[in-house]
Amino acid sequence: MNQRDRILALDDRRTEMVYVKEWNETIIVRSMSAQERTDFETANEGAPRSTIPARLVVATAVGEDGSPLFTEADVPALSGKNAAAMLRLFEAASKLNALSGEDVEEISKN
Repeated sequence: MNQRDRILALDDRRTEMVYVKEWNETIIVRSMSAQERTDFETANEGAPRSTIPARLVVATAVGEDGSPLFTEADVPALSGKNAAAMLRLFEAASKLNALSGEDVEEISKN
């Protein structure tokens, strides 16, 4: 197998198990693909900054089978959840996806 084929065959998406003590649940947070990251940024341009953590959790939290745990319809409910719990998930998702504070500012202001 040549280098190209090895790279294309590789599953390079990372996950992190985040224990959310406020919910007594462990949430799987997954890195986004390049396309998912672009879609996330485009879909959230101009979104209120206060909703970005919930939107990132929606984009990255998955069930054990890899399917999305939440939907866009859950953003208001997630925005109302415990701040420490959401921050823990947001930080894990940000780290896995190399999303900086500047990136969040840019997304919310466009």
